[in-house]
Amino acid sequence: MGGVSSLVSAAHVAGETPDAAEELRRLMGGGRFSLVILLVSRAADFLTVVADANAVFSGSRVVALLSDGEICGRYLDCSIVAFGFAAEHFAVEATLVDDVAGREGEAAAAAVRHLRSAAYSPNAMMPHRFCLTLGCGRRVFEDIFTSAVAATAEALPLIGGTVGRTGTHHDHALSLDGAVSPRGAVLMTFVTDCPVSLVCTDHLQPTAARLVITSADPARSVVHTINAVPAAAEFARIVGVAPDALSEEVFARHPLVFRMGNDHDVRTIAGVEEDGALAFCCRVETGMVLSLAEPGDMLGLLTRTLSGLTLPGVPEAVFVCDSTLRWAEARDSGFAADICELFQQYRVVGLRTDGERCGSAYMSQTIAGVAIYPPT
Repeated sequence: MGGVSSLVSAAHVAGETPDAAEELRRLMGGGRFSLVILLVSRAADFLTVVADANAVFSGSRVVALLSDGEICGRYLDCSIVAFGFAAEHFAVEATLVDDVAGREGEAAAAAVRHLRSAAYSPNAMMPHRFCLTLGCGRRVFEDIFTSAVAATAEALPLIGGTVGRTGTHHDHALSLDGAVSPRGAVLMTFVTDCPVSLVCTDHLQPTAARLVITSADPARSVVHTINAVPAAAEFARIVGVAPDALSEEVFARHPLVFRMGNDHDVRTIAGVEEDGALAFCCRVETGMVLSLAEPGDMLGLLTRTLSGLTLPGVPEAVFVCDSTLRWAEARDSGFAADICELFQQYRVVGLRTDGERCGSAYMSQTIAGVAIYPPT
């Protein structure tokens, strides 16, 4: 299946498709792309797909990620998806930042400075800019990386996400122009004649229930105690389940948020450690006070968010990083098909992620993206 646009082309094939890169190129038409993003299912041979894609899309920057779920007008699994950004409308610079402990911030800041200089100078006539990051790495790497990128990028709109399912021992991989890394992030800067608008929202409502983190390991995003009680046992008590019943579904139904005035950032639990501690998807610290939240009307809020993007015109595409836990909630609650209809209507493409970025914030259980409009 393919969708050809003058700005962003998208296509997907089954993960086991022979010569997948050639088939994707055929479905995407004969256009010239400055950047191609590939999301590669675990059903495929990642290294083979990467090598073939760099040959088939010769002349384009090629970013590839080993993914756990794709979006191409609807939720997909076990697929290979390609998104191509038309060279006529997008100038893209990209760099791969490896997850090297102790050097994350320095490497990210240097990458942003280089990309800003490389992308902006030859394309001064293109007035719109944004930054996209896609990665797989340690949780602390994501926090440091995002903060450094946001600080260096200044007013540059920034969105992104992290792939690699939390709570599993699956291998992760990403690639830029054929160079493969087991963990890190690809940072991309876009200069374009297409107006863009950022999307970042969740559907959670904080409650009065408070959880005080009384012992944590920020470097590992692990909480040992909550309210001075072993973390998993205390969380289970608060939400009314047995400790051995804690699961991804329970964490999705009972999210936690960090409140900042009238706003909040989601702090999703990734899993239970062997010693009864809780691993989080985002950075947590001793002394942090979290609020238990309740899921609101995900479908209604997403409908309003996407319909609001149609003013003043309809986006050509909306590239999103959509939380895996949102997908799990939609699936378990029976409205995943309704969300797919919205994705189709508003030309939503992207991937399922375990952590999302919007500006300087690195969150979870959120949908973050960028709407791309036709040139004016």
